[in-house]
Amino acid sequence: MNQLLILSILAVLPLMEGLEITNLTACTSETNNLKLDCNFREKTGTIKYQWDFRSEKSQLVVASSANPNAVAATYKQRTKVTMTETQVNLILTGFGNSDSGNYTCRLFPSGGQEYNKSVSVMKAAVLKCSAPGLLLNTPWMLSLLLLFPFLQVLDAQPCGTKS
Repeated sequence: MNQLLILSILAVLPLMEGLEITNLTACTSETNNLKLDCNFREKTGTIKYQWDFRSEKSQLVVASSANPNAVAATYKQRTKVTMTETQVNLILTGFGNSDSGNYTCRLFPSGGQEYNKSVSVMKAAVLKCSAPGLLLNTPWMLSLLLLFPFLQVLDAQPCGTKS
């Protein structure tokens, strides 16, 4: 029994220590900017990032990096990155057909292995970013909770009755 407990703890420890990219999404804004969001599980310590781009016709290039010397000249003035404890965001201005291809979010935790995830982005097929706070952009349960007072008012007047 004790051996099973020790094995269970040893199996879970790497999951608790390791970094994991949980989601990578892409959308375009009304001003024709590409927005990439790389979400990850928080890990203590310093995390460095790098965004890579590969089109069907070109070699791999660095679109943005914590190391500015690694960034390709064509992307230096067009990218902006913000980083929080659980997300790295890339904004690419002037998103055009030549920017269609695969984008890879690479995370490098201090003293650990590299983690990466890729997303294919095609100019003609990429989704439009929705405005934050819209009812359609909220989880369904929250939407129902927000509509609950209105549903109660409707229920107060049964159908077919006159007041």
